[in-house]
Amino acid sequence: MTTRRLQTYGWSKWHLIGAIVLAAVGVIATHAAWADIYFIASVDEEASHIFLVPVVSAWMIWVRRSRLRYCPPAGTWVGPPIVAAGWIMSVYGYNHAMQALWHA
Repeated sequence: MTTRRLQTYGWSKWHLIGAIVLAAVGVIATHAAWADIYFIASVDEEASHIFLVPVVSAWMIWVRRSRLRYCPPAGTWVGPPIVAAGWIMSVYGYNHAMQALWHA
């Protein structure tokens, strides 16, 4: 999508740069969890499918890139509680060696 088309729908290049930076900050902040996921996937044969996630995610983003126009940038109150809940679950799971909330 060109920058001009993005601007038509309320997006600027700074929105995209900000999204990329915030995603990178999120990965850096949860580096220990990402390292644990990588370790488990590389050791456990049944969990190795996790390596497909980046490929499938990139493909889905590429295929649905034109749908970005239906998602104009807007601030809402929903984001901070979701981030806080994710952070709390990440810290709790890491400190208590839990991979899932419910065990079968």
